[in-house]
Amino acid sequence: MEHYEKAKELFYRVAKREVEVMVSEGIIMECYFVLLKFYKWDKNRLIDKLEKILKMKNVFCNEKYILLKALEILKVKNIDFIDALLCAKSKALGYKILSFDKDIEKCLNN
Repeated sequence: MEHYEKAKELFYRVAKREVEVMVSEGIIMECYFVLLKFYKWDKNRLIDKLEKILKMKNVFCNEKYILLKALEILKVKNIDFIDALLCAKSKALGYKILSFDKDIEKCLNN
């Protein structure tokens, strides 16, 4: 509960624009995994919350646009976060992806 309270206070301050924060794609991916798998959050609720955090003006991320695209993909595809992230990078940056994972093929072919 101690971590929850610290995080809650930090995001309260972020929402009030008292502080700026930097997050990485790894942090967003970890939050997604932990909240979905261990805390059994509803996937759509979780995606909504992560999108709201990323869209805050004082939340900085090197690949914010790509993370938001990955979250959009997760809304409609039943694939892992990393597959959605790779798919978003492929589409946004023109990367070619070689994968033997059938889930990523679902995303790349659409």
